Amino acid sequence: PFDGKSVADLQHASEDSITVSAILREGSHRYVPSEHWRLYAEDVLTLVGATHALKGIVDHAKLDLVGQKTRAEGAPKRTDVAVVEAVVTERSPLAGASLEHLRVRDHYGVNVLAINRGGQRIVLPLRRLRFQSGDVVVLEGHVDAVPQAMSELQLLPLAERKVRLGKTN
Repeated sequence: PFDGKSVADLQHASEDSITVSAILREGSHRYVPSEHWRLYAEDVLTLVGATHALKGIVDHAKLDLVGQKTRAEGAPKRTDVAVVEAVVTERSPLAGASLEHLRVRDHYGVNVLAINRGGQRIVLPLRRLRFQSGDVVVLEGHVDAVPQAMSELQLLPLAERKVRLGKTN
């Protein structure tokens, strides 16, 4: 039902509780889409959101779950995508603003995958949440875009460590 519709249409159908963080097209080309991008039946989407929100939109939009097992055996692991943790500073344009207002994906080419505030992971829809100084964000983007985005957004990187996305234990 979302063939030909926009990324924004799919996100709004979930009441903005999920984000389309990437689209895999033409077999192996990975894109960080803007909200105006059109979705096609052959697209493989990377969705970010709480488990119940993901289940809801998968059911509503009649999406097929493919998971990581679809990567061809022996295919090289993608090395052009970076995932980093950083702290929002007082001078950051993020402080007091929302993803929706700043259009972070469109302007900086990165996705905000998660926010931790005061040691607690934020599970609310992230689009309208106003960032605060001290928030820890998980950013994902092309290895060339992430350092530039962090500089422009005045974020302080945390020490590199293994970040396990999608795991709750």
